[in-house]
Amino acid sequence: MIGKSVRLRIAEPQDAALLAGWFADPEYLGAFYNVWPESVRDWEQSLSKDIDVTEKCTMVIERSDTGEAVGTMGYYQPFTLHLYRALEIWYQVHPSARRQGIATQAACVVVNHLFDALPVGRIFATAVVGNDASCRVAEHAGMRREGILRNIFIPARKAGRRTSLRDHARRLGRRVHLPCGAPGVLAPHTAIVRVQAPAALGHRILRLLAPRGRDGDRPFP
Repeated sequence: MIGKSVRLRIAEPQDAALLAGWFADPEYLGAFYNVWPESVRDWEQSLSKDIDVTEKCTMVIERSDTGEAVGTMGYYQPFTLHLYRALEIWYQVHPSARRQGIATQAACVVVNHLFDALPVGRIFATAVVGNDASCRVAEHAGMRREGILRNIFIPARKAGRRTSLRDHARRLGRRVHLPCGAPGVLAPHTAIVRVQAPAALGHRILRLLAPRGRDGDRPFP
């Protein structure tokens, strides 16, 4: 997948040392992103497994001109039952490459690719309340803020904590134009317009009927 100045490729076993180092580095993770660190061997084993790319994928973000790895991005199916088809995306950029539009380009490319390639009715991203940069990336990728998931338990490297997450989503049937295209590549700044999936439409109606919270957001059950 190619954007204006970045490209994304599926992470491979030879990326294990790079990813293990990044995800054990507090500066790479930042103030809002907490994961359990994994060893190089853990990453090698994980990346060596056959994956169903319709369900999940971990990718490395690279600069198009130099091939330098500058971040990671991925998606996964968070629902155990496939009665409702949706994917959640995540993204993380190395501190040396932040504030350059890299996460926005990567998110644009991946979201449009997923809508073009898979029968998915909704793609969404969550960000801890206060992580405004991550929220802006989601919005630039055509997502709209839908509400706040409150009192969510976040696993951390030392101890877990409960917090609130802002939920952003983009659905089928909505055309967006985003400044992340590049001449000569499949236009990653547009989405094919399709009919809204019935399950996604029903979920949308439930959200519209949900009562609003004190701050105007619809709380999630």
